[in-house]
Amino acid sequence: MRNIQGVVHIALETAVDWGLLRANPATRCKLPPAPRREAVALDFNAARALLESASQHGLADFLVVGMACGGRRGELLGLRWGDIGPECGSVTIARSLEETMAGLRLKETKGRNVRTIPLPQDAIDALKRVKVSQDEKRRMFAGDYHLDLDLVFCQPDGDYLPPHTVTKTVRRLAKKAGFSSVSLHTLRHSHGSQLISAGVPLPVVSKRLGHTDVYTTARIYAHALASDESAAAEKWEAAMQEPQAPRW
Repeated sequence: MRNIQGVVHIALETAVDWGLLRANPATRCKLPPAPRREAVALDFNAARALLESASQHGLADFLVVGMACGGRRGELLGLRWGDIGPECGSVTIARSLEETMAGLRLKETKGRNVRTIPLPQDAIDALKRVKVSQDEKRRMFAGDYHLDLDLVFCQPDGDYLPPHTVTKTVRRLAKKAGFSSVSLHTLRHSHGSQLISAGVPLPVVSKRLGHTDVYTTARIYAHALASDESAAAEKWEAAMQEPQAPRW
């Protein structure tokens, strides 16, 4: 209902701009409250299980890099080799691939946020494997390979990977690994949750995820991983049992 109202509101607001209406009647609509759903986040053990289950699939290295850097779907699919740092030690996210009615195209990142993300060794190794595999495919396709796109994650001939196809494939791999409600966005959400769980400062997490400000990060990641909730209870109990000197 809220989505429908949003579309109608935009249409009627255009009518106001064109002088067809004096006011937007959709502005006065009383909408039902939107249910708040907590996003799914994988802890470190679940993340490892997912990556191990998908290790033989063609998107295995894509999943490793996605889990390790927290990039959005379009940002990962828009990566070029020119965005990869020396020895594959970092990625610079400067654009995003989107699907439109006219086809696939590159656009600016959300909030025009360009950021460079240092990578852990697992992701470095994954990018090196992708590079070796692509070099072989370039030789196979010869002049038919899309050298001009310079994509990191792409089809065998170097062309763009359709985002919706990647999304469906990741859902299927997640289900195979035993995770029924995990999507591609779960990788990004898990990355942020895991960093906070590991004690990484909120400003660092915010910058890594490409949020406009720290408040956005705090709002999205106000929840905790299940393991953190259990640990909080244990820490509270330990503190209650520990004798403390009186303060008076």
